[in-house]
Amino acid sequence: MIDYKELAALLVAIMSLVLVMMTTIFTIQSNRKKMRYDDILKKIELEQMRQELENKIYEINYKLSEDNIRWNKMNHLIYDAQKLNYEQDVLMNNKYFDTKAFIKNMGIDEESLEFNSELVFMLTPFQDIEWETFVAVRDVCSNLSLKCIRGDEKHIKGEILPSIIKSMLEARIIIVNLNGRNPNVFYELGIAHALGKNTILISKFGEELPFDVKSKNIILYKETSELKLKVKDALFKAII
Repeated sequence: MIDYKELAALLVAIMSLVLVMMTTIFTIQSNRKKMRYDDILKKIELEQMRQELENKIYEINYKLSEDNIRWNKMNHLIYDAQKLNYEQDVLMNNKYFDTKAFIKNMGIDEESLEFNSELVFMLTPFQDIEWETFVAVRDVCSNLSLKCIRGDEKHIKGEILPSIIKSMLEARIIIVNLNGRNPNVFYELGIAHALGKNTILISKFGEELPFDVKSKNIILYKETSELKLKVKDALFKAII
């Protein structure tokens, strides 16, 4: 004979157990979601802190190089290398520097390289503060029927350096933005010099008048309008 009281008590116990299990699962899922949310929030905060620190470093470097003497002290090696690169031809293949081995070690297929006489590749910091500088140079290039790109415009899987070097090799001219003394830009500029590429350097000055730079491939400017005029002139000379 069925004891309905015991059956009811058993059902209540089962229901209570199920409720406890569901509550536990819900609590665990909620905690996991909260942990993921906290992790995302922390990453966002860290990214904001990184950007703020980079901007402060950029501002400090800009102030340190805003007059003639300071600029020379901070960029004398680059200035000397640029003069040498402009005044003499750099042989791509010689006993001191094996270009083919370098390209292979970078994971670049030499057969895939295609020189583009209309391509200008710009080495520049990717900070938002330098976007206007890139746009100014890109506009000048466009008006001269040249295509100007920078390293973060392509969707790249894996390491970005081989893609940047490939673009450098394929480009006719490389324009280098020294603003902020970005270490990545300096590293890439060193490679460009070693490869013997035609490089044009640009660097913003402070309120003091820029000095007369002997190297014709260094552009010093105060305003974007001045940059555009000087880049146009430098590109004309490089093309001719």
